[in-house]
Amino acid sequence: MKYDFDLDLTNSNSLLLILEQIRRGSVVLEFGPANGRMTKYLKQELDCDVYLAEIDEEAGKQALLYGKDLVIGDVENFEWFERYRDIKFDYIVFADVLEHLRDPKTVLDRCKLLLKHEGSVLLSVPNLAHNSVLINLMNNEFEYTSVGLLDNTHIHFFTKNSLENMVSQAGYFPIKRMATYSKVGTNELVNTVDSVKGIPASYWNTREYGEIYQYVYEIKAFREQTVNSENYIRPTLGNYYAEAFLGKEGYTPDKSLKTEIENIEGVSRIVFKSDMLLDEFRFDPVNTSAIIKVHQMTGFDKDNNAHELCLKNANCELSGNGIMIFFTGDPIMIIKSCDEADIVRAELVVEYISIDGEAIRKVSDATIKAAMTKEFQSENEILRADIALREQNYNNIIASKDEQIRELQLKIANLEQKVSDSENEIMAMRNSNSWKMTKIFRRS
Repeated sequence: MKYDFDLDLTNSNSLLLILEQIRRGSVVLEFGPANGRMTKYLKQELDCDVYLAEIDEEAGKQALLYGKDLVIGDVENFEWFERYRDIKFDYIVFADVLEHLRDPKTVLDRCKLLLKHEGSVLLSVPNLAHNSVLINLMNNEFEYTSVGLLDNTHIHFFTKNSLENMVSQAGYFPIKRMATYSKVGTNELVNTVDSVKGIPASYWNTREYGEIYQYVYEIKAFREQTVNSENYIRPTLGNYYAEAFLGKEGYTPDKSLKTEIENIEGVSRIVFKSDMLLDEFRFDPVNTSAIIKVHQMTGFDKDNNAHELCLKNANCELSGNGIMIFFTGDPIMIIKSCDEADIVRAELVVEYISIDGEAIRKVSDATIKAAMTKEFQSENEILRADIALREQNYNNIIASKDEQIRELQLKIANLEQKVSDSENEIMAMRNSNSWKMTKIFRRS
């Protein structure tokens, strides 16, 4: 049996998210139970009455050990509807089933007639718009797999918007939106965020919903039940973080404090607290190439007195007026207390101007050398200088093209003049007496 898996209750997965929504003692209709891994839990742990619909007879008979009744057959033939039409269910479950159907909307629509008024449909579907799928597509690759996002038995595909549209068209309203997640390179599709030439890793790492592996929804058939709807979906997994290494010797990971950067395209306030007295520490503002501006660095001692923090050293290529440009993917700043006071808390306000590593590394050497010979006049001079240099190069190219165009226009004008002169000569010849006198000797 293809889907003969044990139920995993230790890691976040779609089956676990669904089970957490089901109340003890409920009446449940479960579609596609396979060997009954969820059915067993519903019966033995939640004391539910579970009715089943399964296309695989062998698997269905195993699941029936924990179920009340079983219908064997294609879901879209609706034998289950005839068998169970006199039962009202608290929950109808489609755990990774709808993607196997030709017309899941019609199936959902029919289910409304079997739900109690306060009943719910619980469903999970894979996300076709996962970064792993798109990276392969952009490299002209698309291969089905035995399981997962591109399971070779899937005939219907979903993104967030298409799932929402189907739910709405079937007459339902989401009351809980949940998801499971996987980063690129951690699922059955083998690729990396650096696999597409010309697209930086930062694009994939911040792409909305790109790391969602499965959407898990609880939906209801009556709008009044959606007053307290809940959305637990995270657009990204927080791929970017700042880190402080405590202690002067080695800056080892076991003495580090890490915090997720919530606003990677703007200003973030980053706070580190320590149980150690520090007058110096290492601060990694982000885990990728970046252009940043440090607006404020403040330390606080154990009595909560504020102390100014100073930059002792950094591995940036360029700095001035608080702006630093890091080509490296591991930016490092060594920060110390300006008055050598011991601190237990640091607050840093950092603006993330750019984390586009590819674009940052293209900042020209000429721009860097020019900027290093003088102080910045404003916080964006490095960017403006590079833009100006690029515009000049662009204008030079345009000027060269314009000159080529003018030469071609001149050649065209000369050719047009020659054509005009030839047409005038032909007209003059046709109007001459000799042309008229020899007309009888020419073929008409």
